[in-house]
Amino acid sequence: MQNKVLILDFGSQVTQLIARRVRELNIYCEIHPYNSKKFNVDDFHAVILSGSPYSVRNEDAPHPDLSKIKGKKPLLGICYGAQYLVHFFGGKVGSSSSREYGRANLSFVDHSNELFDRIEKGSQVWMSHSDTIIEMPDNQWGFIVADAEGHSTPAAVLMAMTCSLLHSYSGTPDEPGDVITHINKTLCKVAEPSFVTALYAVFDANQRTLRFSRAGHPPPMVYRRAENKSIELTSEVVHPMGIYPYDHVPVNEAKLGPGDRLLFYTDGISERFDLAGNAYGENRLLRQLAADSADNPRQVLDAIIEDVEQFAGGRPPDDDQALVLGIVA
Repeated sequence: MQNKVLILDFGSQVTQLIARRVRELNIYCEIHPYNSKKFNVDDFHAVILSGSPYSVRNEDAPHPDLSKIKGKKPLLGICYGAQYLVHFFGGKVGSSSSREYGRANLSFVDHSNELFDRIEKGSQVWMSHSDTIIEMPDNQWGFIVADAEGHSTPAAVLMAMTCSLLHSYSGTPDEPGDVITHINKTLCKVAEPSFVTALYAVFDANQRTLRFSRAGHPPPMVYRRAENKSIELTSEVVHPMGIYPYDHVPVNEAKLGPGDRLLFYTDGISERFDLAGNAYGENRLLRQLAADSADNPRQVLDAIIEDVEQFAGGRPPDDDQALVLGIVA
């Protein structure tokens, strides 16, 4: 399939120049007004946001909804486009102390990113803006819950390697599929015949969205406060890490609401057995997630742990147990 780039035009004077540079790389691109309905973003592999004569702080400035693009397509913002990305995802854009116009030289280039591989520090650029990015978007949390096969020293070593690979990841940590792919690539070389299940998720507090990828791991559970109901989040999954490389790791997304409870766990919880050999199970865990009326995560978590122990009736766990719980503000 031919690589295609979509350029969303906010009225920049150099939009055609951006397109020319893309085409010089032998990549097909199309320019469309930011508010056009004559294109389908799913037909493109990446999106570029152009500059604009507007300020993102103006009420009449272009303010398109990017939530359907973020995390699904690579996004590059130029001038207004960069400022709007920051503004849309919760960062701060303010007025510069003085308007900047004309030639300038780059003082910093991130060479760890392939996009800037051939751009040198000191390269001449052109600036025309009166706003500046004051604070990058944050308010996002990343979570990983993983479980190595077995209970021996090799399993502990495998988990230590998984943690090290996560910390060594140099890409964008808010892309769950890329993170899982990175860890699996190395584990495939060393884990055989063992494996690791994992769930990596990113919660965006500004948008109240959860994006996650699963490698053989149980799906997250959510208590929907508005519906007074607990559910497992329906999601795509790939095989556990360390078996063989992935062609593609799907990223799942769920919208959450105020007061919703989000639970990650290992199967040592759902497969906790009582004296008669019955498993605790996912259904009982779902019911318990909704049972407590507390708004304090610690209290809800303690209630779940107490219920698991009461069910087991004194029988010790057969597997490691882990729970991570959060309540949406």
